[in-house]
Amino acid sequence: MFLMPLIPMASFLLLTQLLFVLGNSMANPSIQALASENVPKEEYGGTLGILQSAGSLGRIFGPIIGGEIFFHYGKDMPFFLAAGVLFGVFIYLQGKLKGA
Repeated sequence: MFLMPLIPMASFLLLTQLLFVLGNSMANPSIQALASENVPKEEYGGTLGILQSAGSLGRIFGPIIGGEIFFHYGKDMPFFLAAGVLFGVFIYLQGKLKGA
């Protein structure tokens, strides 16, 4: 994702989006399975509801926030900011998972 601003042609952008969609379609069922495995059976519905709600909120507010960042800071900044957020989550989860 952090290399997207550096893509010179639209056809390369389409290829990266294809790979992104394929990766997301494989990751989403795995994330839901992990979320449901780590809670009691009585909380399955609530946990999956929170997970889906978080995804929906991201799809609602992500383009709005990304558009504002694009407008104020340039076309590349939303991608770099998203890559930084993902890297921060990665570092957080690495520390969290080592303790588990």
